[in-house]
Amino acid sequence: MWLFKESGVRPIFDGPQLPKGFRYMNEIAFLEARDLVSLVHAKELSPVEISEYFLARIEEHDNSVNAFSTVDRDSVVEQAKESERAQMAGQMGDLHGVPVGIKDLIFTKGLRTTGGSRMYADLVPTEDDVVVERLRAAGAIILGKTNTAEFGFSANQTENELFGATRNPWDLATSPGGSSGGSAAAVAAGLCPIAVGSDGGGSVRVPSSFCGVFGLKPTFGRIPLFPGCRDPKFPGLSAWEAFEHIGPIARSVADGALLVDVMSGPDRRDRHSAQHGMPARLSGLSRLDNLKGLRIAWSTDWDGAELVDPEVADAFKAAVERLSELGATVVNASPHRAVAREQFAALVALEADPPAFKKAMQGYEDSINDRVLQMLNREWTLGELAAAVTSRKAMYLAFTDFFDRYDAFVTPTVPFTAMPLGQEGPDRIAGQKLEAPARAVIGFCYPFNVTGHPAASVPCGVSADNLPIGMQIVSKSHGDDLVVQIAAAYEQAFTHPPQFIPAG
Repeated sequence: MWLFKESGVRPIFDGPQLPKGFRYMNEIAFLEARDLVSLVHAKELSPVEISEYFLARIEEHDNSVNAFSTVDRDSVVEQAKESERAQMAGQMGDLHGVPVGIKDLIFTKGLRTTGGSRMYADLVPTEDDVVVERLRAAGAIILGKTNTAEFGFSANQTENELFGATRNPWDLATSPGGSSGGSAAAVAAGLCPIAVGSDGGGSVRVPSSFCGVFGLKPTFGRIPLFPGCRDPKFPGLSAWEAFEHIGPIARSVADGALLVDVMSGPDRRDRHSAQHGMPARLSGLSRLDNLKGLRIAWSTDWDGAELVDPEVADAFKAAVERLSELGATVVNASPHRAVAREQFAALVALEADPPAFKKAMQGYEDSINDRVLQMLNREWTLGELAAAVTSRKAMYLAFTDFFDRYDAFVTPTVPFTAMPLGQEGPDRIAGQKLEAPARAVIGFCYPFNVTGHPAASVPCGVSADNLPIGMQIVSKSHGDDLVVQIAAAYEQAFTHPPQFIPAG
């Protein structure tokens, strides 16, 4: 039956597939994508109804959160009608009828893609990125573009001169993190069931931690990109080539795994696209009921290199103890981190094509993010760049050896909880003053962009002022399956996804 067709009334939902505990139709906002797919396949809900519901929810609440930068209502409705026709014909995909938010760095055919920059304020791509093609083929509905830091150059805040700042639904005075903050905030606020982000130095994991949702950066090359990060015709948008990972942001590990499965697989247009060696479908994995036999290393300070807020450290240590309760052998140990933050910055600069970037931004200098300008205007020496490249090789080898001894490595995702809007980072952590607060946020994250290992953030606690805390789970190259299994076992045993309606 159609539950609220034509009348616009949202009656009590008494359908058998709705998870226990949900009583009202407005709680569709917090259904998992898998449940929506089941309802669509069973013809209990229409893709048109679902899309119209989320469009209305965005209209009602996104003025407070500012998660979406562009929504084309007419396009969404047309996609939904086509999806409903396929539903009636019994031709349905793995994400049939599910609305998805797409980060505004990822190309969408016919839908504005700005990278959060005035340089590309009027860019309407003529082709989809590979991942968007695959989402459409699986029956997903592209709901809109989610806000991003300009060109992805911030793990701390999601704001730009085009669309302003995105806010964290847990506390509208705080940041959702960056640069995929729009995607994480949209999922956390129930403005879309799932979203796609990109991660060049923590940009899926950091906002997932701040917003209390699940985020996964798969093994580098598992999910291809094109034209984003690959086509030199788009300076700025083509940065981060050897670091960028496309990844899911979702309210459950299972939804994230499903989204990865839909987006994965080789593509000849991406020279970094992995042609083989990828594990089986992640969403087909059985959840580990226990973690017996696994050796999991953990650290709160990464060999003394990181400062962590005591409240975050306590929540993380409790999570480590829970991994032990699930049967894992937990050991306080960490690998050598060969690439320092300054060297990571040098590697990013190499990827950004500064000459083309500078030429393209002529006339827009006054609107470009200060962090981008600092990178482009710095006089990098050949010695600095060569040392960074050499350190990257050393770091990969160090992690390869480390994962010969341990099955996984866990850390706090971020050393602190969500910071106030507009603040680049805390001035001090654990009573110690920070000389470079803007970089503190990605200390646990960027190494795995350098090495390409799979890494996820799963909620592991909430602070005294009701802000989420995340745990990062990392494993060997192509060990995406183990990351997902550990995260799912932990989630099932100890965490409960947040469900709320943001202020507005």
